[in-house]
Parts: sequence; structure tokens; C-alpha cells
Amino acid sequence: MAGIRASVGRVRVTRAVLPGEPGYIRSMRVQMDHIASQLNGAIDGIKNATAEGMAYALMPILERSQELVPVDTGKLKRSAFITVTQSVSGPVAVIGYARYGQPHYAAFVHEMLHIPHQKGKSAKFLEIAVNEKIGIFKRRLVRYITENAGFK
Repeated sequence: MAGIRASVGRVRVTRAVLPGEPGYIRSMRVQMDHIASQLNGAIDGIKNATAEGMAYALMPILERSQELVPVDTGKLKRSAFITVTQSVSGPVAVIGYARYGQPHYAAFVHEMLHIPHQKGKSAKFLEIAVNEKIGIFKRRLVRYITENAGFK
């Protein structure tokens, strides 16, 4: 079965700066799991998903998140990625920002709702994009599989 994960950087805590920080990090992980759950629900039951089809279907989500991601230096925006690897159970896609933990602040920018951003930019940029584009993702994945399996 194919699968998808969502990622917005890594958060590694060597010492808690604030008493609530460990709980906050757990909360971020839970929210990323929720995003991945939405995407996995969209492909549940599609046995013929291919790596190329998954990447193709995820592009509108990535493009929308690029419109929403706050830009200061541009590092966070440039860190956007989609990777698809093949596992025994099928392709596994990862969509996100700050692969390998760079830039280190990606998760905080994504989660900190109280920080003001430029007009049209937002915290939760990946989550908002998934929520807005999940229907398009499903249609694009089905279309890709249909067209490339000769069912046209």
C-alpha cells in the first residue's frame, strides 16, 4: 500500500528552554501525523499508485504551500520538497519543508500562529495547502493512474 508523510523540518531538543516545550513538540508531531493521515486516506484503496503518480498528484499541494510560506531570507521557501521512495508495500511520498532539518526554524515558523506574517503568507502553510487541495490530489492521482494504465 502506498503511503504519504508530511514534514516541516526537524525539532531536536537537547534541553527544554521553556517548561511547555516538550509538549509543544509532541503537539507538532501529532499535527503532522494528522496531515499525513488526510493524505493517506485519499489514496487508501488505490493499489496501483506509482511513484511518479504520487509526485504528480502532490504538486498542487506543494505549489499552494509555496504561495503561503512566509518569506524572510527565502531559505524556508527554497527548502520545499517532494520525495517518493519505493518500499515493499509500494511507493512512500514525503512532502514538506526543511529536509534534513535545514533551515532549523521551519517547524516553528509553521506552528507559531502568534507571529505576524506578510499579507498572503501564513503559519500552517503546509497544513492549509493540504486542506485546500486534498480533492485535487485525489483526482490527479486517479487521473495519472488511469492515463498511464491504458484505461482512457
